[in-house]
Amino acid sequence: MKPYTLTIRFRETDEYEAEVGAFMRDLSKHTDKSKNRFIIDLIGDYMKRSEQEQQEEAIIEKLRKMIRE
Repeated sequence: MKPYTLTIRFRETDEYEAEVGAFMRDLSKHTDKSKNRFIIDLIGDYMKRSEQEQQEEAIIEKLRKMIRE
């Protein structure tokens, strides 16, 4: 598979983005991970959490249906 490249810009005019950008600049001070690995892990964790939430919603909907019946 061909490597996928993503460029991220942090606007200094946006307080939140500036704070996140500063964190990313100093990432090696906070963790032993590379910036690339850090972002990949964040996205992977988000995907897992999203999948779990969808499964939980499906279970809740099944329970609601059973209660209605």
